[in-house]
Amino acid sequence: MDSRAPDEVGVRLIDPDVALDGSPPAGTVLEVSCDDRQFIVTTVKEELHQLGQSVARLVHPVFGSERTAEGRLSAILPAREAAHRDSFLQVELASRFPTGARRALVEAIKGVVGDVFATTDAFAAMRAQIVEVATGIREHAGLLYEADEVTEAAALLDWVLDGNFVFLRTSRGGQRLGVPLRQPAPAEVDVDDVDVGAEAAGAVSESRPLLRLTRTAETSTVHRQVPMHRIEVVEVGPDGGVAGTFEVVGVFSDKANAEPAVVTPVLRWKLRRILELEDVVAGSHDEAALV
Repeated sequence: MDSRAPDEVGVRLIDPDVALDGSPPAGTVLEVSCDDRQFIVTTVKEELHQLGQSVARLVHPVFGSERTAEGRLSAILPAREAAHRDSFLQVELASRFPTGARRALVEAIKGVVGDVFATTDAFAAMRAQIVEVATGIREHAGLLYEADEVTEAAALLDWVLDGNFVFLRTSRGGQRLGVPLRQPAPAEVDVDDVDVGAEAAGAVSESRPLLRLTRTAETSTVHRQVPMHRIEVVEVGPDGGVAGTFEVVGVFSDKANAEPAVVTPVLRWKLRRILELEDVVAGSHDEAALV
């Protein structure tokens, strides 16, 4: 596994005589060799879990590398200052993996790691799109939507940029970046819908909220295998007309899930509206229960 093309993912299964720590092995060892990227370890562990495989031991050395034009590893360097880094993941499974099912496992791991590459390769471009859309909201959305709603929608995009959302795919003007859509068009789960713009004046905002946050039926293959969320934003042009729709699809990070609703953009705004409509007194038991 020391020779591969750039961006190639090497995956194999072996049955060693000794385990990673020198003791008798618990089961088959999965090895993944590729360029170093974020989410490799969590993605592979999630896929193994979905396939019913338990992990006995895991090691994940990351090292600086130099390769020949043919892709053969020619030098191993300290990782932190290296121009290029390799990731070598070894996972010892809790049992011996069936021989007849190994090809399918290798292809499954290659598939999810390939999705890691797709989203990390597109990360900078997706982030730039989100920054541009947030800027457009602040500059032009006020022509169609109320000021509070514009502020909260832009703040939510700033919030997802601050490590609160794993971007897996964006769609804007017919251009799609990130992980390909392989499943049928996902249905939206209404119970998690959060609209920003539904209360703004005018027919446009009543039919097309400025921002919608929905949980989809499409499952993430990167980082955590959970239903993904879609953030959909109406883009308003400088003339006040609807210029298009921007979508970013992904999963909330652990940082986001740990944050209370009272400080999360959009949620905090909806919470304030609920407390006002219910005429809940600040500091009361009812307020604490609703929050």
